[in-house]
Amino acid sequence: MSECEQAYRLGVYHDGELSSADRAVVERHLKDCPACAAELARMERLSGLARGLTTPAMPPGAISRLHDRVNSLYSRPIIRLAEAMSAVAAAILIACVVGLFMQGDLPAASSATWDETQAVAPQSADLSAGGSEDRLATEMVQGVSWEERP
Repeated sequence: MSECEQAYRLGVYHDGELSSADRAVVERHLKDCPACAAELARMERLSGLARGLTTPAMPPGAISRLHDRVNSLYSRPIIRLAEAMSAVAAAILIACVVGLFMQGDLPAASSATWDETQAVAPQSADLSAGGSEDRLATEMVQGVSWEERP
């Protein structure tokens, strides 16, 4: 590739994609720049070689065998199992989302705020002073329940 700063235009010039004004600018440049002229000549030689190539023809029936092979991939058991499991997962997801939206008694956010002292401090003086274990258990359950206490 040429190291000239105008070399980036050679490809579009060669392909005939420049406007007539830009084409005239490149043609003037090619008269003064031997590196770009050599690069353009190389592009033209490569294009000539490429035009001379022939594409091999596919044998008769090759396309239909190719299509049959691709279609047979979908009949494999693992593909069928994956499709079925995807459908089941989608159905479960839809059912869960619909169930959540239709459920009218969703628990609202609690208006009570968390108080760390309730978690570590005894609720009444008699519990820490040797009150019954049943009463302590009751206080603990009430302290972590969702219901607000008076």
